[in-house]
Amino acid sequence: MATKAEIESITRVLAAKDNQIEELRSQLKEARRAADKTYHGWTNYATWRVNLEVFDGQDPEGFDLTQEAYDLGHDLKDYAEELIDATSNEGLARDYALAFLSDVNWYEIAKHLIATIELEA
Repeated sequence: MATKAEIESITRVLAAKDNQIEELRSQLKEARRAADKTYHGWTNYATWRVNLEVFDGQDPEGFDLTQEAYDLGHDLKDYAEELIDATSNEGLARDYALAFLSDVNWYEIAKHLIATIELEA
């Protein structure tokens, strides 16, 4: 049978281990938060921003929403590039705008548009 001193020693060790576990949990939570590159539920900032600024609330009649999301994504990208070309002058700003589009997850926006139309039907 353990003595009172041994029990107290074991209790202190267990309390220290509990503190270490809580610290590790906190570090893991912070690491997960830092690794999460999503933005407002979208793949990244570029995808969220282009969806919000270009496609959100727009009448999707000009797009064939019966095609696969992958193909629709290509059409959406072409549309966004044409929009930038039509509404901006050649130069640095246009180049940056077009470069920004390279980070967009077009497939995700296409899936979102298709799902939105299906919900409205």
